[in-house]
Amino acid sequence: KKMGLAASQARALLLVARKSDLEYRSQCITQRKMVLSQQTEQLAKDYSSKISNRKLRFVYNLNGNEGQSMYEDLTYASLGANNPKFVGEYRVLNNRGDIVVSSIDDIPGREEKVPVYVKVDSNNKPVTASKDVYSKTSEALGANKQELYISYQDKDGKYQYTKIQNEDGTPNLEAQIGVADENGNITMKNVFDSASKTMLNTYKDYQKYTKTTTVDYETSTEKQDGYVFSHYTTKSVPRTQSEDGYYYSDDGRRYIVCADINNTNYFQNGLRTGAFILQKAELLELKDENGNKTGEKTQWETTPWQGIDVVSDVLNTEDDALAESEYEAKMAVIKTQDQMLDMELKQIETQHKAVEAEQDSVKKIIDGNIDKTFKIFA
Repeated sequence: KKMGLAASQARALLLVARKSDLEYRSQCITQRKMVLSQQTEQLAKDYSSKISNRKLRFVYNLNGNEGQSMYEDLTYASLGANNPKFVGEYRVLNNRGDIVVSSIDDIPGREEKVPVYVKVDSNNKPVTASKDVYSKTSEALGANKQELYISYQDKDGKYQYTKIQNEDGTPNLEAQIGVADENGNITMKNVFDSASKTMLNTYKDYQKYTKTTTVDYETSTEKQDGYVFSHYTTKSVPRTQSEDGYYYSDDGRRYIVCADINNTNYFQNGLRTGAFILQKAELLELKDENGNKTGEKTQWETTPWQGIDVVSDVLNTEDDALAESEYEAKMAVIKTQDQMLDMELKQIETQHKAVEAEQDSVKKIIDGNIDKTFKIFA
């Protein structure tokens, strides 16, 4: 009887452990279902956000036809475009008042005054240099008595010109042109047929050029022997970044380079949140005291994007189909996982009930053994 009592007690302890394990597994499954519920909620929020997202777009009409409206995303590049179908020229500032550009190339260079020196000969007279200038022409071969040329590229990729008509209007039968084979090798070939003295068909459609010669003074921006000062000119000096990370213009304005501004979503979000501010260029006439125009000046006026009449805040439906497809696919996965957890939870509940029933049975056995064993002391 004592052995039976010990065995029953061991069995009861085993059932308690089994029951605790089932309850722990049930809690884990419940926690996993809570995570799936949170994922479902987040998925619904993401889906709602994607189907309700908006875009800033230019809205304009083709050739003034109001029935043919066209839409184009509002971008940093398009705002700066001097295009009449858009809105003119704008610049972008951040909320600290710095001018935001996409690259250093967008920062206007500083103008620097530099001296120009002219080369002189022994008689202190300026030395000139001649330069040939080739201009495209529609002149036909033999139509006029003037020199005509056609161009070709040499082995270095530079354009060279060969004379095909002499000044008296006769063809230059010695004219040759460089022709590249499939490997890029240049071979000089005749332009005219030696027998018929006519231009080969291959070259008849080539663009023709006329040549003019210009004469310029030989100048330098560096003082050196044989050169004397002539005049001052200005040249553009590239911007350099200062120690604080900014670029400065001549009027003291700070520029900051932000490559991400070319990203449409980043740029438009910046406009919506106030991180970016727009300024429109206004051209003002400068006049003297008599009202005569003396020049022009660009003035920048802060303009909210909401005030630009050709910019509309429209619902973006382009990604709705993709958003719906992604939402349904992810929801199907979550639903399948939730159903599997429900099945597992039911199995645990069934096992839990079986363990409780067996616990009741073991308890009765233990109680019976106790009564029989210790009855004599009652």
